[in-house]
Amino acid sequence: MKIKQTISILLTTFMLAGTLSSLSVQPVSAADDEKEKINYITTSYANPEEKLATMTMVYSANGTEFYYQNETGEVAVRNTTTGQILFTNPYDVGSEKTYGSETVKQKILSQILLNYTTLSTNTTYDLSSYTDAALKNQIALKMIKGGIRVEYTIGSTSKRQIVPRRISKERFETQIIDKITDSFVKGKVAAFYIIKDPKDPNLNDKQRKEMIASLPITEKFPVYVISSDVNQNEINTLEGFIKKYTDYTLEDMMADHAETEYVLGNASPPVFKMALEYKIDSDGGFTVTMPARGIQFDAATYSLNNIDILPYFGCGNISETGYGFVPDGSGAIIRFEDVADANVTVAAQLYGNDSAFHDETFGTAYGGNMEIWRLPVFGIVRNSEFSYVKKVSEQVQKKDSDGNPMVDENGSPVMETVEKTVTEKDTVTHGYVGIITEGESLSRLQYNGGGSVNPYQTMFMKVFPRQTDSYPLSGLTVSGGTATYTVQCKRRYVGNYTIKFKMLYDKDATYVGMAKAYRDYLIGNGELSKLENTGDIPLYIETMGDIDAIEKKVGMPVNVKKPLTTFDQAQTILQELMDAGIKNLNLKYIGWYNGGLYNTPPCKLSVDSVLGGENGLKALNEFAEANNIGLFPDFDYLYVHWRETFDGFNMRQDAAQTVEGRFARQKYYFPAAQAYFNAGPPLISSNVILSFYSKIKDKFNSYGIKGISFETMGQALNSDNNDEAPLNREDSKELIIDFLKNAVADGKEVVVSGGNAYTIPYATHILGVPLDSSNRNYESENVPFIGIVLHGYKEFSGTAINLAGDYKYNFLKLIENGADPYFVMSYDNTATLRNSDYSRYYSVQYSIWKDDVISTYKELNDVLSKVRTATIEAHGLIDYRVVQVTYSNGVKFILNYNNYEVEINGEKIPALGYLVK
Repeated sequence: MKIKQTISILLTTFMLAGTLSSLSVQPVSAADDEKEKINYITTSYANPEEKLATMTMVYSANGTEFYYQNETGEVAVRNTTTGQILFTNPYDVGSEKTYGSETVKQKILSQILLNYTTLSTNTTYDLSSYTDAALKNQIALKMIKGGIRVEYTIGSTSKRQIVPRRISKERFETQIIDKITDSFVKGKVAAFYIIKDPKDPNLNDKQRKEMIASLPITEKFPVYVISSDVNQNEINTLEGFIKKYTDYTLEDMMADHAETEYVLGNASPPVFKMALEYKIDSDGGFTVTMPARGIQFDAATYSLNNIDILPYFGCGNISETGYGFVPDGSGAIIRFEDVADANVTVAAQLYGNDSAFHDETFGTAYGGNMEIWRLPVFGIVRNSEFSYVKKVSEQVQKKDSDGNPMVDENGSPVMETVEKTVTEKDTVTHGYVGIITEGESLSRLQYNGGGSVNPYQTMFMKVFPRQTDSYPLSGLTVSGGTATYTVQCKRRYVGNYTIKFKMLYDKDATYVGMAKAYRDYLIGNGELSKLENTGDIPLYIETMGDIDAIEKKVGMPVNVKKPLTTFDQAQTILQELMDAGIKNLNLKYIGWYNGGLYNTPPCKLSVDSVLGGENGLKALNEFAEANNIGLFPDFDYLYVHWRETFDGFNMRQDAAQTVEGRFARQKYYFPAAQAYFNAGPPLISSNVILSFYSKIKDKFNSYGIKGISFETMGQALNSDNNDEAPLNREDSKELIIDFLKNAVADGKEVVVSGGNAYTIPYATHILGVPLDSSNRNYESENVPFIGIVLHGYKEFSGTAINLAGDYKYNFLKLIENGADPYFVMSYDNTATLRNSDYSRYYSVQYSIWKDDVISTYKELNDVLSKVRTATIEAHGLIDYRVVQVTYSNGVKFILNYNNYEVEINGEKIPALGYLVK
């Protein structure tokens, strides 16, 4: 630790000197001599400090400093306590060791990458802030309250780029081609131009007449014209070559156009204006915001498809060890060394698929077995070798003026103390965690590994300001595929895209440190509060009301309501579990109103009589209250499971719509086709959910029930493209938050499932939280990130134990995450479920599971009650597939995920077993 402190002190001293020198640097303007400009593609810096010394410190507060590079728009952030530095772009991109083409390096030096489509041709192009803003002197710095604002004009601000569209043969050859000394570049430039010469001996008379008719100037002299299919990226490249190798000017081009009778068109150029705002927070962290309202471009001519915000911020390098964190399910890490040789992309849209969309490519669609990314958190951890200079004292024999060693009268050496400077190396662990606080539902988190393209490993946020959707048309294309039509969605997002960053250093630079930082953020915002220690852990039982079935009566098929668990039977289940010694019970009840599992939307409320009616429900509530049992009847405000006449639901007004005006439906994954289909129930628009709840709230409150379940609220998030009041996902998110706030204000304890981040502050209990990752390709390890965030602050469970594929594996995951046990059970008629839309409940018979429920709960309670309100402070592999979890009260769990016994520190752990320390 002393070494680290020495490094920090030396860094601080060195950086103060660097700051003073950088303050004298003046911004480079377009009029500056070209030779004075730095070529950042090739300029090498030995270490971060050397790069930082070339930047200007522009803002400082709360132990954090912002540095700015005027020529490139780069920003560096420095922590004054640790000396840690994070760059928006890697400082060593110009190093000889950094491979990658010039085009690739220009992207790496960009803070913004964007993709757009020219609507007239339906052709997409890419732009970058370095190539299309920095090199054109189109980046400006402004000081704002709390930080800085970097404004970008990305693209050519005029169609008058220095690229002649038509030029005489003589001038093209003498003023451009002959000036280019690089033969490869010469050939590349020439390839974009076509000679038009009527005297060409290869032309016939008809071709000569057609040429002169279309280009009368060729009667006077031959000309070169630029290829008709050249795109904007190629125009930018040509301009770069012409500026680099020739002295051809804008005035030359205008004269050549006049000579060859060429007139520039009136179409506006592809220019996109946007800004990044950097602000320092009171806790020493900082935020980066891109205001969506401030994004400007010609929307009539172009569509802006997506933007990568800080795509190389704090990135790692394959020469280092480290990893990126992705919130895949419970969480996963991608180690640099595991993907060093691969061009890797691991990405997903936050909060899962939007069922109001046909095309999911904007967010990377989820496959059948993929866990949803429910937390808007990401990060990078790096182990970097750090060189530093220090002074040391050393005793040496003194020498006389002739250089001879000196001795005293006794012949003993005369010693003296000298100071010398030495260079030492140390490995420092550092990184960051990013928390998306605004605009996350319209974004995708993405991990990129450069592989053979570049050496960098990076995490970033890709946003979709105004989404497009492609829907199928009737009929086929000429190639035999289904014809599709692409259109922009009706609702544009005008909020902010904001990421809160927290720098991580030394022991805090781990995925556990990231989880703690996110937990602290939620606590600081009042979104998490400490649990009270009630002794025993909770047991969650979910049961079902009734379902439609077909029975034959007098030889005729008749639709009947079959009870799966009546209110009386629910009391029986609870009583038997209490008799077995289980005290902390919670019952979630689905399919109990408006027709059971196939219920009409809850804009009206009728308790199903086959279950016992209102009196039966009230009796169940009285029993629950008398025994301190949580009762949570479930309402579904996301999906329409059944329709009846006069049910209070108007499909045209109340159902969510797709972009072409059809009713949007829940997506179901079909493994055989490996695709999603809109085959599920219609979606309820978020516009109406609060008004629907208000209509039935008083009646539900009259039953005296203190708890309520909104299962699907935490599982899915959908937009709505209706004409009158369209909603993007951010709009829907805010409406769901208002809905949950309303329920909490009514004094309800709320249950949700899944645990999408925006529901966490309002849910008392979260069921079905992912306890594992999707184990996608390139993911090195799954980690209990959600468990670390929630344990000790929120009651939560994983997947229902009796519906998990591997009972023992799932049992260990419960311990690893500190999650509570959860079972789904039906008292009767379970065979009816097999041929219904609820066939996923394949193993729910209470009488079969009763003993397992009791034994499983008691074993978990013996273990997890020891850490009831403690927090997870450490986690990691201590051997192959052997995990150790350490809690704040000192309790440790060692979990063996192997199918064989292992021995750890002399203690044996059975296959798929555990130890409590």
